[in-house]
Amino acid sequence: MRVRYPQLAAPDLPMAATVNQDVAADIQAQIQAFEVGPAADQQEPGKVNTLNCSYTVALIRPDLASFILTWVDDTSGAHPSTTIETINYDLTQGTRLAFNDVFSDTTGATAILSQQSRDLLHAVLGADYDPVVVNSGTVPDCPSSSDATASCPVSVGSNFGTWALTKNGLEVIFQEYQVGAYADGHPSVVVPWSALAGVLKADGPGAHLAGA
Repeated sequence: MRVRYPQLAAPDLPMAATVNQDVAADIQAQIQAFEVGPAADQQEPGKVNTLNCSYTVALIRPDLASFILTWVDDTSGAHPSTTIETINYDLTQGTRLAFNDVFSDTTGATAILSQQSRDLLHAVLGADYDPVVVNSGTVPDCPSSSDATASCPVSVGSNFGTWALTKNGLEVIFQEYQVGAYADGHPSVVVPWSALAGVLKADGPGAHLAGA
């Protein structure tokens, strides 16, 4: 098992230690779940089940941070399974950011993300673009509503549950098979802040990045 994960080395950030503890706790929980679950299930004789983690930084500023964790679970007899996890922080408070911390109209946000993702995935997937598969993996997870302020809780397992803040827009990452074949990996798109302007929380991180 080889696990690499982000830790802030910023003495001038009062909440850095709180964020570091939260990241470490998340990593430990994932490891423990693996050890009592997939690690003990030997699907192929003589095979050593492994779990590895690496990370990239989508955004780091004095007030915001977004990390993308890549978990590779090699327990099946076929091929390793890779899962992407994103964690986003308000560094001034030392707290994780949820979808509704970014958007004032979360139902409207998922509708925009749905259409934008379908358009942007043409270039990402190229000849592998299958509208049936893509449309299925980019359906807004909340029913349409005439109430512009209707709340749409977006969870990790939802179509738009894996997202990260970037300076140019909201990066949406799709899991294996969500919008393509296994060979397509984990396609991602960056939906510009300008396309999301009408649904951003006025005092939220997206609005701050859009105005930067």
